[in-house]
Order: sequence, then C-alpha cells, then structure tokens
Amino acid sequence: MISSASCAAYSAKLKFANPHEKFDYQRGEWTVGAERMNNDLERFPESRGLGTIGSFLQNVLMIAWQIARLLIVALLMLLEPVLGFVLCGLALVGVIVSVILKFSGAAPNFPFWSALAMSAGLYFAFLLYGVVVRSLVPQPRED
Repeated sequence: MISSASCAAYSAKLKFANPHEKFDYQRGEWTVGAERMNNDLERFPESRGLGTIGSFLQNVLMIAWQIARLLIVALLMLLEPVLGFVLCGLALVGVIVSVILKFSGAAPNFPFWSALAMSAGLYFAFLLYGVVVRSLVPQPRED
C-alpha cells in the first residue's frame, strides 16, 4: 500500500527528477538504471533471455498478428448485419412454420422438436459469431 509519505516524496522528487529514475509504485520508492531494469525483468519474466534478434522477431510477429486480427475483425464486422439478418430470420421462420404445422395438423408426422432445435441452433450460431468477433476486437489496456 502506498503511504501518504511516499506520495509526498514522489511529488517533491518530481520537480528534480533524474531522467533515468522511475518511481516504483509497488515498492513506494525511486529506482535508478540497472535496478529498474532488474525490477522490470522480475515483473515480466517472459521477456528475459530473448536477446536482440528474439525481441525483434517477437515484435514483428506481434505487429503482424495485430494487423491480421484487425483485418479479420473488419471483415467479420462487415458481415455481421447480413449474417444476423439471414440467421435470425431463418430461425424465426423456422419457429413460426414449426408451430403452424404442429398445431394445424397439416403434416401429422412433422418433426416439431427437430425443427425447433434447428431454429435454436441458427440463433446460437449467430450468438457464437458475436462472441468470436468480440474476442478479436482490441481491448483497451489498463496500465
């Protein structure tokens, strides 16, 4: 927990801060240079030991994935209204036709529950589509 004394020290130090110093909020004190790098390596162990080429390749792959993800999201979001109209429309028509055929007696051997299950499956497919789109949308970072 950060005490009021550490906050006061932070505000007093801020006026004369060394550009190589950084205030560590977890520890409540200022860190300098190599000590700050060690603290960062302790907090983010996955970045340890990659080297220059490994870090570069990791950054290139991350940028390529972000570009591909945004292109996929753009395509899926363009298709969402059309797909929603088709899938939800077919589900609604399936339910209406099933109810009419079941209670009218026009088709005595009509598979009522199978038709309702198909309609529910179409609606579930649209919901699943929405979940996939939302999982690919970039989320705001909480730093």
